[in-house]
Amino acid sequence: MAELSRVLRPGGRAVCQENQLTNPLLAKFSSPDEFPLVGADYREIRRVFPVVKLHYPQFQMLSMANRNVFKYHPRWRLVMRMLTGVDETLARLIPPLRAYGFRCVVELEKQS
Repeated sequence: MAELSRVLRPGGRAVCQENQLTNPLLAKFSSPDEFPLVGADYREIRRVFPVVKLHYPQFQMLSMANRNVFKYHPRWRLVMRMLTGVDETLARLIPPLRAYGFRCVVELEKQS
């Protein structure tokens, strides 16, 4: 975060998509080579960048099983469509649930 703050000029913005681990159920679906954001990361981001906006464009929770459980196997395509549909329905009916999905867009702004 310090390096990002250093290269941004005052009023500059950075937008990035990150994986996050705010939902303990998703810990089982995270692979060892990933480093999803956790609570401490968000605290550090907010320490360096007072203006932080989080966006959740796509809710992925049950559909994460495709990667780790079903291994993208074509035989499970129908099941995965159903799980993706459940994710989309949950996100539509309970919008705050989006914050517990796997993907997050982080928008940072350096103070002027």
